[in-house]
Amino acid sequence: MSSHHIVRDEQEPALFIQQLHAVPSERLGHLLEWSPTVMITSDQVDQALGRGFKVDVVLCHRQELEALRSKLLHQVPIHFLTIPRYEESIPRGLDHLVASKHKAVYLVTNFSAQLVKRLSFHLTSMQVTIIDGDFKWYFVDRKFKKWGPPGQVFRTITKDLRVKIEPTPNVKWEKGYFEFSPKQEGFVEVGSSKPFWLGEKIIGPQSPDNPIFTV
Repeated sequence: MSSHHIVRDEQEPALFIQQLHAVPSERLGHLLEWSPTVMITSDQVDQALGRGFKVDVVLCHRQELEALRSKLLHQVPIHFLTIPRYEESIPRGLDHLVASKHKAVYLVTNFSAQLVKRLSFHLTSMQVTIIDGDFKWYFVDRKFKKWGPPGQVFRTITKDLRVKIEPTPNVKWEKGYFEFSPKQEGFVEVGSSKPFWLGEKIIGPQSPDNPIFTV
Protein backbone atom coordinates (compact mmCIF):
# COMPACT_ATOMS: atom_id res chain seq x y z
CA MET A 1 0.00 0.00 0.00
CA SER A 2 1.48 3.30 -1.02
CA SER A 3 2.26 5.85 1.68
CA HIS A 4 2.62 8.78 -0.74
CA HIS A 5 0.12 11.57 -1.21
CA ILE A 6 -0.71 13.77 -4.15
CA VAL A 7 -2.18 17.26 -4.18
CA ARG A 8 -5.63 17.03 -2.61
CA ASP A 9 -9.00 18.55 -3.24
CA GLU A 10 -10.94 19.02 -0.02
CA GLN A 11 -14.07 18.07 -1.96
CA GLU A 12 -12.85 14.47 -1.72
CA PRO A 13 -13.94 12.69 1.49
CA ALA A 14 -11.42 12.63 4.31
CA LEU A 15 -10.64 9.34 6.07
CA PHE A 16 -11.01 9.48 9.86
CA ILE A 17 -9.83 6.26 11.54
CA GLN A 18 -10.87 5.73 15.14
CA GLN A 19 -11.08 1.92 15.13
CA LEU A 20 -8.72 0.49 12.49
CA HIS A 21 -9.78 -3.09 13.24
CA ALA A 22 -13.36 -2.20 12.18
CA VAL A 23 -12.51 -2.49 8.47
CA PRO A 24 -10.51 -5.06 6.43
CA SER A 25 -7.18 -3.83 5.04
CA GLU A 26 -8.20 -4.24 1.39
CA ARG A 27 -11.22 -1.97 1.84
CA LEU A 28 -9.14 0.76 3.45
CA GLY A 29 -6.59 0.33 0.69
CA HIS A 30 -9.20 1.23 -1.89
CA LEU A 31 -10.16 4.38 0.00
CA LEU A 32 -6.49 5.38 0.30
CA GLU A 33 -6.01 5.20 -3.46
CA TRP A 34 -7.63 8.64 -3.70
CA SER A 35 -4.99 10.08 -1.33
CA PRO A 36 -7.47 11.53 1.16
CA THR A 37 -6.63 13.53 4.23
CA VAL A 38 -5.99 10.79 6.83
CA MET A 39 -6.90 11.53 10.43
CA ILE A 40 -6.35 9.03 13.26
CA THR A 41 -6.46 8.86 17.04
CA SER A 42 -3.20 8.31 18.90
CA ASP A 43 -4.04 4.73 19.92
CA GLN A 44 -4.22 3.79 16.22
CA VAL A 45 -0.81 5.20 15.23
CA ASP A 46 1.22 1.99 15.57
CA GLN A 47 -1.31 -0.03 13.56
CA ALA A 48 -1.48 2.67 10.88
CA LEU A 49 2.31 2.80 10.54
CA GLY A 50 2.42 -0.98 10.42
CA ARG A 51 0.12 -0.88 7.39
CA GLY A 52 2.19 1.79 5.67
CA PHE A 53 -0.29 4.66 5.99
CA LYS A 54 0.68 8.29 5.47
CA VAL A 55 -0.92 10.17 8.37
CA ASP A 56 -1.93 13.83 8.16
CA VAL A 57 -3.73 14.59 11.44
CA VAL A 58 -3.39 12.92 14.85
CA LEU A 59 -5.71 13.43 17.81
CA CYS A 60 -3.91 12.87 21.11
CA HIS A 61 -3.53 13.84 24.74
CA ARG A 62 -1.09 16.67 25.42
CA GLN A 63 1.27 14.36 27.30
CA GLU A 64 1.61 12.16 24.20
CA LEU A 65 2.79 14.96 21.90
CA GLU A 66 6.55 14.63 22.32
CA ALA A 67 6.63 10.87 21.79
CA LEU A 68 4.28 11.06 18.78
CA ARG A 69 6.28 13.85 17.12
CA SER A 70 9.38 11.68 17.38
CA LYS A 71 7.62 8.55 16.12
CA LEU A 72 6.08 10.38 13.15
CA LEU A 73 9.04 12.58 12.27
CA HIS A 74 9.47 10.77 8.93
CA GLN A 75 5.91 11.73 7.95
CA VAL A 76 5.99 15.51 8.42
CA PRO A 77 4.07 17.68 7.96
CA ILE A 78 1.55 16.39 10.48
CA HIS A 79 -1.07 18.35 12.37
CA PHE A 80 -1.60 17.37 16.02
CA LEU A 81 -4.91 18.10 17.76
CA THR A 82 -4.91 17.78 21.52
CA ILE A 83 -7.97 16.47 23.36
CA PRO A 84 -8.56 16.25 27.14
CA ARG A 85 -10.48 12.96 26.85
CA TYR A 86 -10.56 10.21 24.23
CA GLU A 87 -14.36 10.53 24.05
CA GLU A 88 -13.92 13.95 22.49
CA SER A 89 -11.85 12.70 19.54
CA ILE A 90 -14.73 12.42 17.06
CA PRO A 91 -16.33 15.87 17.59
CA ARG A 92 -12.88 17.51 17.77
CA GLY A 93 -11.76 15.76 14.59
CA LEU A 94 -14.92 16.66 12.70
CA ASP A 95 -14.62 20.28 13.83
CA HIS A 96 -11.15 20.36 12.28
CA LEU A 97 -12.33 18.83 9.00
CA VAL A 98 -15.21 21.30 8.71
CA ALA A 99 -12.83 24.19 9.40
CA SER A 100 -10.52 22.77 6.70
CA LYS A 101 -13.41 22.97 4.18
CA HIS A 102 -13.96 19.23 3.88
CA LYS A 103 -17.48 18.41 2.76
CA ALA A 104 -17.47 14.67 3.50
CA VAL A 105 -15.71 12.05 5.62
CA TYR A 106 -15.50 8.28 5.93
CA LEU A 107 -15.47 7.56 9.67
CA VAL A 108 -13.97 4.15 10.45
CA THR A 109 -15.32 3.08 13.81
CA ASN A 110 -17.91 0.89 15.52
CA PHE A 111 -21.46 2.01 14.73
CA SER A 112 -23.79 2.55 17.71
CA ALA A 113 -26.75 4.64 18.80
CA GLN A 114 -24.45 6.50 21.21
CA LEU A 115 -22.08 7.35 18.36
CA VAL A 116 -24.73 8.87 16.09
CA LYS A 117 -25.95 11.10 18.92
CA ARG A 118 -22.45 12.58 19.11
CA LEU A 119 -22.47 13.21 15.36
CA SER A 120 -25.75 15.10 15.23
CA PHE A 121 -24.17 18.58 15.48
CA HIS A 122 -21.92 18.02 12.43
CA LEU A 123 -24.45 16.48 10.04
CA THR A 124 -25.59 19.87 8.75
CA SER A 125 -21.99 20.83 7.91
CA MET A 126 -20.67 17.72 6.21
CA GLN A 127 -21.61 14.31 4.86
CA VAL A 128 -20.61 11.52 7.25
CA THR A 129 -20.46 7.87 6.18
CA ILE A 130 -19.59 5.37 8.91
CA ILE A 131 -17.65 2.28 7.86
CA ASP A 132 -18.00 -0.59 10.33
CA GLY A 133 -16.91 -4.04 9.20
CA ASP A 134 -19.08 -5.20 6.31
CA PHE A 135 -21.51 -2.27 6.60
CA LYS A 136 -21.51 1.35 5.49
CA TRP A 137 -23.96 3.63 7.30
CA TYR A 138 -25.60 6.69 5.74
CA PHE A 139 -27.45 9.55 7.38
CA VAL A 140 -30.65 9.74 5.31
CA ASP A 141 -32.88 12.79 5.16
CA ARG A 142 -36.25 11.00 5.31
CA LYS A 143 -36.01 8.99 2.08
CA PHE A 144 -33.61 6.44 0.59
CA LYS A 145 -33.95 4.76 -2.80
CA LYS A 146 -31.53 2.42 -4.51
CA TRP A 147 -31.51 -0.44 -7.01
CA GLY A 148 -30.33 -3.57 -5.22
CA PRO A 149 -29.62 -7.22 -5.98
CA PRO A 150 -31.52 -10.07 -4.29
CA GLY A 151 -30.28 -10.69 -0.77
CA GLN A 152 -28.69 -7.24 -0.36
CA VAL A 153 -28.81 -6.63 3.39
CA PHE A 154 -29.87 -3.32 4.94
CA ARG A 155 -29.97 -2.39 8.63
CA THR A 156 -31.35 0.39 10.78
CA ILE A 157 -31.75 1.14 14.47
CA THR A 158 -35.06 2.88 13.76
CA LYS A 159 -38.11 0.62 13.99
CA ASP A 160 -40.76 2.94 12.55
CA LEU A 161 -39.48 3.13 8.96
CA ARG A 162 -41.61 2.65 5.86
CA VAL A 163 -39.95 -0.03 3.75
CA LYS A 164 -41.13 -0.54 0.18
CA ILE A 165 -39.75 -3.59 -1.62
CA GLU A 166 -41.64 -5.78 -4.06
CA PRO A 167 -42.24 -8.58 -3.35
CA THR A 168 -42.43 -8.39 0.46
CA PRO A 169 -38.86 -8.37 1.83
CA ASN A 170 -37.27 -10.69 4.34
CA VAL A 171 -37.41 -8.76 7.62
CA LYS A 172 -36.02 -9.56 11.08
CA TRP A 173 -34.81 -7.95 14.28
CA GLU A 174 -31.18 -9.05 14.60
CA LYS A 175 -28.72 -8.16 17.41
CA GLY A 176 -30.25 -4.75 18.04
CA TYR A 177 -30.85 -3.94 14.38
CA PHE A 178 -33.95 -3.95 12.22
CA GLU A 179 -32.63 -5.89 9.20
CA PHE A 180 -34.24 -6.44 5.79
CA SER A 181 -33.29 -7.58 2.29
CA PRO A 182 -35.07 -7.89 -1.10
CA LYS A 183 -35.97 -11.34 -2.39
CA GLN A 184 -35.27 -10.31 -5.98
CA GLU A 185 -33.51 -7.54 -7.90
CA GLY A 186 -35.28 -4.19 -7.83
CA PHE A 187 -35.62 -0.82 -6.13
CA VAL A 188 -35.38 -0.59 -2.35
CA GLU A 189 -37.21 2.40 -0.89
CA VAL A 190 -37.02 3.36 2.77
CA GLY A 191 -38.72 6.37 4.29
CA SER A 192 -39.46 8.04 7.60
CA SER A 193 -41.05 11.21 8.91
CA LYS A 194 -37.63 12.24 10.28
CA PRO A 195 -33.96 11.66 9.31
CA PHE A 196 -32.46 8.28 10.15
CA TRP A 197 -29.32 6.13 9.78
CA LEU A 198 -29.33 3.24 7.32
CA GLY A 199 -26.69 0.54 7.03
CA GLU A 200 -25.96 -1.28 3.77
CA LYS A 201 -23.81 -4.40 3.59
CA ILE A 202 -20.78 -3.87 1.38
CA ILE A 203 -20.52 -6.53 -1.31
CA GLY A 204 -16.92 -7.55 -1.90
CA PRO A 205 -13.75 -5.55 -1.06
CA GLN A 206 -14.68 -2.50 -3.13
CA SER A 207 -14.87 1.00 -1.77
CA PRO A 208 -18.15 2.31 -0.36
CA ASP A 209 -18.49 4.53 -3.41
CA ASN A 210 -20.72 7.64 -3.54
CA PRO A 211 -22.01 7.46 0.00
CA ILE A 212 -25.46 8.94 -0.37
CA PHE A 213 -28.29 7.64 -2.54
CA THR A 214 -31.20 9.69 -1.21
CA VAL A 215 -33.80 11.12 -3.57
